[in-house]
Amino acid sequence: MEAQKSGCIVNVSSIAGIRGLPNQLAYTASKHAVIGMTKTAALEGARYGIRVNAICPVFTQTPLVDKLFASVEGIDQKLLRTIPLRRFGEVEDIVNAIFWLCDDSSSFITAMPCLIALILNHIQSPNESYNLTPLGLCITPLNVMS
Repeated sequence: MEAQKSGCIVNVSSIAGIRGLPNQLAYTASKHAVIGMTKTAALEGARYGIRVNAICPVFTQTPLVDKLFASVEGIDQKLLRTIPLRRFGEVEDIVNAIFWLCDDSSSFITAMPCLIALILNHIQSPNESYNLTPLGLCITPLNVMS
């Protein structure tokens, strides 16, 4: 990529790379690491015309997620309530985001963790009800220098 003065790298992180997930310390730490690696590689590769981004999907229909749903009764419905579209991502959704980040139409985008779908953050209030606040939306660039 350096020799041809162009290239595109898309790393796969997770919503866990943007926020913490309870009882998922190792997974969350690894996904935060992907975001840090993406930002650093983007700064290092920019002078060679290499763009580096990351996608951060919410729950996507995969065998791993299906296993989670089977192990905890009702967790799928609880998680669906945090996604405004009220559906889980499909593999094609993730692939399409990667294709777009590799396409010339996104040629000025680098060092960006891209959230796939809006996710709502549950914040428990004192009266035990939940307030929903937006956490992010594709495309929401994060500060590259932070």
